[in-house]
Parts: sequence; structure tokens; C-alpha cells
Amino acid sequence: MLDTKDLLEFSPPISPILFPISAFLFFLAGFVLTSAFSFVPAKVSIIKELLFAIPASILLGFGSVFLSLSVGIYV
Repeated sequence: MLDTKDLLEFSPPISPILFPISAFLFFLAGFVLTSAFSFVPAKVSIIKELLFAIPASILLGFGSVFLSLSVGIYV
């Protein structure tokens, strides 16, 4: 049987104080890459488009997670 005194307290790898700053930086980097993606000419290969689109999508996703964490919605 598992005793509660054997359980360790959870501590996040990133301090909760840094959640709003992280959200801002991820959103900023994501929006910069999104705007760079919008300036890519239409006749460029799909690989060059994906080099902007995929990191922008990932950064905006992390920004959304950290924004949720900073307002108290723990996902």
C-alpha cells in the first residue's frame, strides 16, 4: 500500500514566476516567424515555406500553453 508520506511534492521544471515572460517570448518569436512566412514569395518551394510555418506553429503553441499556465489554467 502506498503511503502519502512516501510521495514527493511536485515542482515544475520552470518556475511559475517565469510563465508570463515565457508566454510573451514564445508569442513574440511565433509572430515574427509568422510575419516572415507571409513575406515568402508564392513560387518558392514547399520546403522553404515549411521552414517558417512549422517553427512558428510550435512557438505559438508553446506560447498558448504558457499563457494558460500564467493565468492559472494548469494543462
